[in-house]
Amino acid sequence: MLGAMLFLACALSMRAQAPADARAGSADIPVLISALRDPKPETRAEARAALVKAGPEAVPALVAAIAGERSRRINSKILEDMGPQVTVPALMALLDDPELRGKAGSQLFLLIGPESGHLAPELLTCISQKPEVRHYCGQALVKSMSQKSSVQTALLASALKDGLSDVRLYAAAALGQIGSRAKQAVPALAEALKDSEPVVRLNAALALGKMGRGARPALPALRAAALEGPPELRRQIEEIVKGING
Repeated sequence: MLGAMLFLACALSMRAQAPADARAGSADIPVLISALRDPKPETRAEARAALVKAGPEAVPALVAAIAGERSRRINSKILEDMGPQVTVPALMALLDDPELRGKAGSQLFLLIGPESGHLAPELLTCISQKPEVRHYCGQALVKSMSQKSSVQTALLASALKDGLSDVRLYAAAALGQIGSRAKQAVPALAEALKDSEPVVRLNAALALGKMGRGARPALPALRAAALEGPPELRRQIEEIVKGING
């Protein structure tokens, strides 16, 4: 223990004397992560700052070290402070690691945002091909969409025809996040109202509802879906139709 603390003190001291762009070496990272539990607030703060500066090299170790609520909260904040341009690609890479993919998927969902809309193709592939983290990737896809992601509309509309219902579900929800700027997907969403899965039909209807008056061409399909669906789905679609009609 004493040896580890001396090593930590030496590492932090050297970092303080190093150029501003210096990063933690791979050998430093486990020691810095251990220092996050140090009783001294200044030691914990120095370790956090050093790990943030380490960037993508520290991401796998930080993810692996999540073992409870406290470490999740602390390590998630460090990953957040690195910025999505650093953390999101590193977390995406860890989705192929059988030991870390679950924790990485959880962090990806927490930290991703609209700045990552360009990752829609990779996230759709994840939903399709990585069942262990499929729902993390699906939720991350939805979180990454915004009106600025309209360039992904054609890709998402095409995904509404995928053979896997989870792909169709998340594609519909993602189109809803784009909203009125995804109105070119209205015909595909109208067709999705006939999907064999009620949850896909519901998300297609919700997406159309977020498009406002631009979804008026889908009103006949919405009314048909309401007539054929179960009572709860019928009620929700009726509310969506009212909203589209203004």
